[in-house]
Amino acid sequence: PSSMPSGITDPSSSPSALPSIMPSVTPSTSPSGDPSASPSNMPSSSPSAVSDAQILKLFYESANGDQWKYTKWDFTLSEHCDFPGVTCNNASEVTAIDLGKNNLSGSISTQIGQLNNLEFIRLDGNSISGTIPTQIGQLIKLTKLKMDRLSRYSDGGKTIEGSIPTQIGLLINLTVLGLKDNDLTGTIPSEIGNLVKMTALRLEDNKLSGSLPSQIGLLGKLTILKLGNNKELSGGIPFSLCNINYDIDDTDIKKECNSEMPSSPPTTRRSSSPSHMASSRPSDIPSSGPSALPSDDPSASPSSMPSSAPSRKPSDIPSTMPSDSPSTDPS
Repeated sequence: PSSMPSGITDPSSSPSALPSIMPSVTPSTSPSGDPSASPSNMPSSSPSAVSDAQILKLFYESANGDQWKYTKWDFTLSEHCDFPGVTCNNASEVTAIDLGKNNLSGSISTQIGQLNNLEFIRLDGNSISGTIPTQIGQLIKLTKLKMDRLSRYSDGGKTIEGSIPTQIGLLINLTVLGLKDNDLTGTIPSEIGNLVKMTALRLEDNKLSGSLPSQIGLLGKLTILKLGNNKELSGGIPFSLCNINYDIDDTDIKKECNSEMPSSPPTTRRSSSPSHMASSRPSDIPSSGPSALPSDDPSASPSSMPSSAPSRKPSDIPSTMPSDSPSTDPS
């Protein structure tokens, strides 16, 4: 009986020994012994560099890379960052693709949207056909996108067609968008008004139609706007863009800048501000500090202060109002 408790066959002593050994061994050996079970080790193997190389290969195949004229990519001999027309950062991530006038054909692969660090694309003067992939909206670091004249150097006259994807409005860092001299159809998406850093927008020589979106007037940094030779494009140039370099020849866009500039901004601002102040805060004007309102909105102060004072204290108007007005309103 005395040997049973101390022996290994006693179930009461076995559980106490197992927990002290198993937990300490299992966590330390499992991650190092099984690479698939170690999520923390995956990013350290530079997945972005491998991914970018694979994406470039898909782009090369989709654009018939074996027929390129000046610049070709050899995936068996070179690293992708050494390819002509490709620029990478220190982490071997692709930041620029410059392949203008290089006899590219075929289409633009949708996987291009996975080049997360891409800042510059230039494909103008090639023979690319198909549509602009919507996945291009994933390139949020993109600053310049140039795909002009994709049919001028094509034997078959093929070119980019279809509409401008609404996802273009996600490229909030874009400063230059060049899509001129293609076969683009449909309307200019209103989402283009999100591109507030845009300085140049070239959409001339396409088949765009519909009304010019008013949101284009939000592009305060725009200096070049080319919309000519889109015969079914209509609307008017917003007053905010009247002084920039714009081209609307061979369109139905009206030149209304001179008439809109003086009239539109004053009527819009003045009609909304006073009515809002008078209707939404008549009772708050005296209690929230009368000295602050005259400095923010002088036109609202004289009409609002008498309207609240006489109804509450008619006897106090002569004694309080004249003495307070000069001291609280320095102007």
